[in-house]
Amino acid sequence: MDAVDAADVPTSPRIVRGTGNAAAPLEIASSDSEDEKREPRPAKRAKPAPVTPSPSGNAQLAQLRREREARRGPPPPPPRPEVIQDAEGVRGLVVVKNFWGRAQCVTALAAIDSGAHAFEGGWRGRDRGRSSMHFGPLVPNFQRKNGDIGAWTTDSRGRQKPGPPPFVRDLIRDAKALRAIPAMASVTNDTACSFAQRYEAKKGGLQPHHDHRWLFQEAILSLSLEGEGELRMHRGGRVKSVTLARGTLFVMTGDARHEWKHELPPSGVAARRTSLIVRPVMRGYLKKKGRAPFSYE
Repeated sequence: MDAVDAADVPTSPRIVRGTGNAAAPLEIASSDSEDEKREPRPAKRAKPAPVTPSPSGNAQLAQLRREREARRGPPPPPPRPEVIQDAEGVRGLVVVKNFWGRAQCVTALAAIDSGAHAFEGGWRGRDRGRSSMHFGPLVPNFQRKNGDIGAWTTDSRGRQKPGPPPFVRDLIRDAKALRAIPAMASVTNDTACSFAQRYEAKKGGLQPHHDHRWLFQEAILSLSLEGEGELRMHRGGRVKSVTLARGTLFVMTGDARHEWKHELPPSGVAARRTSLIVRPVMRGYLKKKGRAPFSYE
């Protein structure tokens, strides 16, 4: 028999057919034969139709959720307000941590940004990085020598202010409920000159100043609704600092109101910050008749 060159023998042979007789020739096929290439592919399985839960199944799922929540127990209560009298040694400065929880702050912010309660014009740019939205009564003029002075309940276009927004009334109610700020006794909804202040990160701020003593009542309130800021109190070269986290209220009365200047530096605003301010106007300056002499719009 002629010798067979190893290069002519297919690699990895496999037996395809045979008779079992040693004398019978075997048919040898390569692993890459045409028969193998034509092997049919398995048919794809059809995706099962989505199962619509029955009403009884929905009830069971709801029951399972209730049982899981019962095992977890009720959510923890929000932190109790922490009242700090004469904060940082400044007489008359009251700081209330956790005055409002996150949910109350978010609800008030949504109401403010809707613009539904703006007395005039919505958000208005004031200084670099700072804007305001007024809810009234409107105080368009702070200089006694420049025309009439007062807080108008009707704007320059004759639009009557219906009263403080719900979130302003809530702020006044909750501050009075603390029973820790005697000056809150004279604060009423109709005299509550209120507005929101928004500061952009590292840009918006307020220079050291007093709020007008002859125009506004004893208590000045400011509540942080979002972001974090810094309150600096200045007197005779001394500087005291208070961190204002979301939900923190500070109230200035007495020396803090009249002897110390307050500042909100841009460096203390790490991210956008919005606060709600209430400055109750002296009742003698409340203008329930006539229109404001000019507009913020």
